[in-house]
Amino acid sequence: MMRVALTVLAVAIAAHAGCVYHLDRNSPGTVNLHQPPAQAIAGEVEEPGDPGERGLVVSAGALAGAGGRVGSDSGVAAEVAAELSFHYGEFKQSHERGTLIAPLPLLPARRRGVNLGFVFLEPDKTDDNKTELGPAYVEWHDARTMWSWAAGYGVDFGDGTHGPQVSATFAGAYAKASYRFDRGAEFMLGLVLKLPVTLIWSK
Repeated sequence: MMRVALTVLAVAIAAHAGCVYHLDRNSPGTVNLHQPPAQAIAGEVEEPGDPGERGLVVSAGALAGAGGRVGSDSGVAAEVAAELSFHYGEFKQSHERGTLIAPLPLLPARRRGVNLGFVFLEPDKTDDNKTELGPAYVEWHDARTMWSWAAGYGVDFGDGTHGPQVSATFAGAYAKASYRFDRGAEFMLGLVLKLPVTLIWSK
């Protein structure tokens, strides 16, 4: 059921990938009524400043990586995971409707939010020739234009193990280290692909 729900959600977001939606609450600009115009010339109009914009980015995607485990069940580690992210950020300049070219995504230079993920495929802990469901996790995510970092906590509902994890991404590649109490540590390198949808409104 979890796999079906994640698949449906990923398809829905993929259908809108790269789309930008302007909410109908944009303000015309910023004007300080308590400060006289910089150049008070009769008949001239002082243009209001650009208030900038705020943006909510909803993105879904997949991660696939491989590495190793050390601890009670040392061996090969691998994962295929689905991830849903919610980020908030700000733009210094406003964007006009109809001027964006899809599928180029519009993303704030810095955005912060949360990742919700689920590893739906990893090697079986007792037989590397089989696969099983992995942990679900939640992370705090701080993203920039080309790189990001995240830290959070994961719980494997199959065997009851849980523990912290940290990760970093750069241009579509990621590295992750995690620790599960009573199980050990995992180190992973892989690729990540996420498709964003951006909602924008003026400050």
